Amino acid sequence: MKTKLEELMTNLKLNKFLDREEEKENCKKKWLLILAIIGGAALIGTAVFFAIRKFRGNELEDWDDEFDEEDFFDDLEDEADEIKEEAAEQAEEE
Repeated sequence: MKTKLEELMTNLKLNKFLDREEEKENCKKKWLLILAIIGGAALIGTAVFFAIRKFRGNELEDWDDEFDEEDFFDDLEDEADEIKEEAAEQAEEE
């Protein structure tokens, strides 16, 4: 027969083991809750993004039409020509 002290020690060890298991379980639940919140936020963000994209349409098509590369580069060439002419005039004055 076990003595009372041995039984008490055995029960104490069992309680410590069970407490560790509960702590592990609580830790798992905490991480699961955190990941669920992050996943829910990502899901809501994705749904809002696609809803806005569907209702607003594709704005890039309009933007591409407004920007004309040829006009942009023609303006740059015109500015470069003006700078060259001003430089030539200053050289003649000196």
